[in-house]
Amino acid sequence: MNATPSFRPVPCKGGWQIVVTWPDARTEQLGIYSSEADAVRWISSVSEKWAHKALVGKQRSHHTFDGRAIVQLIAERLTTVFR
Repeated sequence: MNATPSFRPVPCKGGWQIVVTWPDARTEQLGIYSSEADAVRWISSVSEKWAHKALVGKQRSHHTFDGRAIVQLIAERLTTVFR
């Protein structure tokens, strides 16, 4: 299965959007472009880099954690314990 998403320009109110379809069939909409040509230009020049960053971000998100959220959780637990 292809791991990269597909991109297509679609008309929307007042302009054009880019619809991204991921391999697992999820879709998302990107930006508002003034013309179909602008949307197609983004797809041909930026979409590959955008998809790579999105995929790398998803892979990293499984291995990272928010230290502040953990500290806040611990502080809340300690506050309820010592009340």
